[in-house]
Amino acid sequence: MNKMKIILPLLFLVLGGIAVKTLGSRERTPKKNERKQSAVPVETLKVSLVKAPFSVQSEGTVLAVDATAISAQVSGRVTALSPALKTGGRFKKGEVMLRLDERDYQARVTQAEAGLERANMELALTEQRRSVAQTEYLSSGLAKGNTAHPLAQHEPQWRAAKAAMASAKAGLSLARLALERTVLRAPYDCLVRKRNVGLGEVVGPGRQLVMVAGTAIFEVLVALAPKQLALLRKGGGLEQRKVTVHSRVGSQDVLYTARIDRIEGELEPLGRLARIALRIDAPMSGEAPLLLGSFVQVRIAGTPFESVVVVAEKAFNNGRLFTVDSEDRLQQPELKIVHRRPGFVFIGAGLNDGDELVVSRLRNPIAGTKVKRLNVDAKASKP
Repeated sequence: MNKMKIILPLLFLVLGGIAVKTLGSRERTPKKNERKQSAVPVETLKVSLVKAPFSVQSEGTVLAVDATAISAQVSGRVTALSPALKTGGRFKKGEVMLRLDERDYQARVTQAEAGLERANMELALTEQRRSVAQTEYLSSGLAKGNTAHPLAQHEPQWRAAKAAMASAKAGLSLARLALERTVLRAPYDCLVRKRNVGLGEVVGPGRQLVMVAGTAIFEVLVALAPKQLALLRKGGGLEQRKVTVHSRVGSQDVLYTARIDRIEGELEPLGRLARIALRIDAPMSGEAPLLLGSFVQVRIAGTPFESVVVVAEKAFNNGRLFTVDSEDRLQQPELKIVHRRPGFVFIGAGLNDGDELVVSRLRNPIAGTKVKRLNVDAKASKP
């Protein structure tokens, strides 16, 4: 038993040594894990430097250039209203909108005419007396180098008669003016925005009866960033720019021609944007009249860019643009973007004529990556 306790450990030690020696004598050749870089398939397009027209787009609301609150200038009862005197009704310049009771004012005109006739007769009599007095003075022999006294010549009476005549004329003018003011007429071609009077009401001076807006010219105020305004100013005056206003009337899209009237003298408090006023002539003519308050889109044409590359926004990968060099590797050029419009970017520097632009979407693109060209997307850079 004691011998077995000694032999067993020795036997295990001998067997272990043999196993270690056997494993150590084997030739172990490590395997190399070689990774072969695969080319990324991409779609490309050769770009060209072109002369590209551009426009600035904005939006705004149609406003009235002329807006007036028509008030009564005399007192009276409303005796007649035009059938068009209602919200949305339209008037030509000078057309009658409403009438006031004119009988009192007609009577005053008659009184003023009678007063003028009386003053005319008094002046004629006074001039006759004055002429007789002058003749008598000259024939009396007292006129030798002496000037007759004004009283003897009826001078004060003649002056008073002339003053009465002028006063009577002024009174008649005022009476006729008051009579004219019993008829309210359209101050210009306009539409009714609001009516504040009804038939039979008694109105007085200063009361606002009708709110109207001129229909000859409408205005649209649009906000532009200072950079956009600077681009528009290049190459000529703003007054020469072609401006189109787009409005949607029901299911119909309508275009109107506009012009730049002015740049307002202050920036918008929010956003610090410049405001440009556009004028639209005859906006309510035609089959689709432009309505006040309409929300419209505006496009202002600028001077075309010289030697730029126009690239579709879909060619950008997370805001970056890549080209393929002669070794079939991705390159990320430094770009100078001169203008943007929906769907397209105008690049003034960074791309050369004939550069091969990557237009396909890439996942985590890195400059220097090996690529493989696929079919070309010819629509990627057509504005």
